[in-house]
Amino acid sequence: MKKSRRKRITAEALLKQLHADPEWVAAREQEDRIRAERAAQLRAAEAPVILALRDVGVEVDSVWDLVNTSRPYPEAIAVLVDQVRKPYPDKVSEGIGRALAVPEARDYWQVLVDEYEKTDRSAMSGKKDGLACAVARISLKLSEVVRLIRNPVHGDSRLFLLLALKRSRDPLAVSTLKDLSSNPLFAKEIASWKRTRR
Repeated sequence: MKKSRRKRITAEALLKQLHADPEWVAAREQEDRIRAERAAQLRAAEAPVILALRDVGVEVDSVWDLVNTSRPYPEAIAVLVDQVRKPYPDKVSEGIGRALAVPEARDYWQVLVDEYEKTDRSAMSGKKDGLACAVARISLKLSEVVRLIRNPVHGDSRLFLLLALKRSRDPLAVSTLKDLSSNPLFAKEIASWKRTRR
């Protein structure tokens, strides 16, 4: 019995076919419009943060520019801590939280922990994740991080807190990771570290 041979199509030919389909083109244009509208709304919502940063000499187009730079920005930290407490859209709040995941934010560690704890995971999952990154990156009290990780009310954001345990050689970190390695939420992440160490 002969195997049926499918005619292979190149990516270029497929794109040509799609661009010839008016329904596909219209759907694509609609998606592009929606994406552009959302981006414009986020830029407008983020404007107060950008202006506050400019007031202290930090020139960025988006708070995410800070997340994606390796340059230190100590003059921005107090502004970011103030702004993370304000009601921004989730994506903006997440960027602010992630921008605080730098050593210069250590003086505000407890403030960030408090903000993390009071942020509702169901309403602001991005903000919660961003704050978890900051709390883990600058963790000052390992026992406090362990307490947060063990509290299921914080949901999946606790995966970001694992970084504080991964970086530590403290016996508390080691024993906590051992305990968490059988928890379905954490098991895959912890196992991946073991594979990369081999």
